[in-house]
Amino acid sequence: SIEYFRNFPAKSLEFTSEIYYKRMNNQMDFIRGIINNSIDGSLEENIIIGYGQSYGIELYLHKLSGNTTGWLSYTLSRTEQKFDEINEGYFYPAKYDRRHQISLTLVQKFNDKWSGSVVFVFVSGNAFTMPIGRYIIQGSIVNEYGDVNSFRMPPYHRMDISLNRKIIAGKNW
Repeated sequence: SIEYFRNFPAKSLEFTSEIYYKRMNNQMDFIRGIINNSIDGSLEENIIIGYGQSYGIELYLHKLSGNTTGWLSYTLSRTEQKFDEINEGYFYPAKYDRRHQISLTLVQKFNDKWSGSVVFVFVSGNAFTMPIGRYIIQGSIVNEYGDVNSFRMPPYHRMDISLNRKIIAGKNW
């Protein structure tokens, strides 16, 4: 990873950017997520070994002082896996591959007793493998699957808002 950090003391700001790459060896997974539990089968026969990689860029801006403080961060990343027995040996997105992550936090101090904050989070949806066809064979429903983790769940986002009042308690509290 390579990181760049810059401090702007006059405006009480910090800025950080980082580019990273990580290779992960000896990753383990079940073959297509199915465990063959026949009498002669063993758990080891269902596990395969491969590798993964993760890379991206992270940006972070932080306001440190004043009545309004907070930070904004953004990450653009990719996490992939590769197993010879899955997806014809091509890379595919890992389950928790999240391309975009945004986080915004603002804290406002109104006076000595009152403050408020807003937190917003946005994250791309998880990757998953969805059936592309369904058949009935000898009375049983059989799913046909496409490429591994080629679909995405909807993005996750939320906003939390809070209002805080500082209470100064007496000596006995």
